[in-house]
Amino acid sequence: MDGVSIDDQFSKLHPCFPPQTRIAVVGGGPSGLSAAYALCKLGYSNVTVLEKHQSPGGMCESVEIQGRIYDLGGQVLAANSAPSVFHLAGEVGAETEEMDTHKFALIDSSCGALKEMNLVEDYVSVISLTLKLQDKAKASGRIGVHAVSEIAPELAPEYLKNEGFPSVPKSVIYGYTASGYGYVQDMPYAYIHEFTRTSMAGKIRRSKEGTEVTELAMAAAKRMGGETESVVLQRKFKYFPHVNSQDMKDGFYDKLEFLLQGQQNTYYAGGLMAFELTERNSSYALELVGSILKR
Repeated sequence: MDGVSIDDQFSKLHPCFPPQTRIAVVGGGPSGLSAAYALCKLGYSNVTVLEKHQSPGGMCESVEIQGRIYDLGGQVLAANSAPSVFHLAGEVGAETEEMDTHKFALIDSSCGALKEMNLVEDYVSVISLTLKLQDKAKASGRIGVHAVSEIAPELAPEYLKNEGFPSVPKSVIYGYTASGYGYVQDMPYAYIHEFTRTSMAGKIRRSKEGTEVTELAMAAAKRMGGETESVVLQRKFKYFPHVNSQDMKDGFYDKLEFLLQGQQNTYYAGGLMAFELTERNSSYALELVGSILKR
């Protein structure tokens, strides 16, 4: 839906099934809620969202604990790179506010001190490549990761070297790994592209295998002079489903989109199809509903 507002996109579509068709959406996260919204926007009146937890939101869920609101999955969104999410926020009357310019910083867990890192020029270096890939993806007529799976299936260092980059930009390395997606050198660049077109984050260290995040957080708080009295809530997610470079080259996403989608009137959305970011999941679900009605 690049370049076209969501309202304009759906104003040109009409239900291809009877409006009373029973439709179940399994999962009330960003993908499920966006798909349900799109279906209702198109006039379907018998849409049911099934969610296993007591409240919707998925990895974007917020909870109230002792009078304060906490995000179980933090979200960093820029209006120009998250049009779907901001559109949906406007639809439900959610207020937003402009934030100060964000900074990259390395936190010293021994004392809590911040070391600012100037990565602006480093990040700007990948913008032209990102825009070029977006144009190619749009021209492919495909959506989600599928749109770039044949264009950039190589491992990130190899792909960037072929594009004239001497190394992977630090802003990409820090942001990608800090967001929990793993190490850049292990990933097909298609995933890196889906990340860079939407967000960047700060630097993080990798946890040793078997180390619990709770233990690390409590230890860091202690080193900085704090004390953890109790753990009130912890939610574990199956995060960032993905495939390796060779599987992507072998047509994994072609099989997923061409052979699986639509079988037995079942369609799939979510992190595997779209990449594990709120905007990517939301926009994929909206486009998926739209593409079904074009068939």
